[in-house]
Amino acid sequence: MLSKPEKIQSYKQLAVQNKKNGKVYSGHMVRKLLGLPDFEIKVNPVDHQDFVVFVQSSSVNRKLVKGTQVLVMK
Repeated sequence: MLSKPEKIQSYKQLAVQNKKNGKVYSGHMVRKLLGLPDFEIKVNPVDHQDFVVFVQSSSVNRKLVKGTQVLVMK
């Protein structure tokens, strides 16, 4: 879950959860849904208050902040 401003590289996968209906969306259209370009950009979670934004982690030993939500994609 995006909990602080973060750089999102073009190769990272994104998923969003609509806060109103709980539905989760992923894939190429998420960037378009959020109005994000296909290159690295810094994103602030307050810019997308209708969604919970999940960003793919490339870390092998990510330490999560207390209260962080995690989405596991199969």
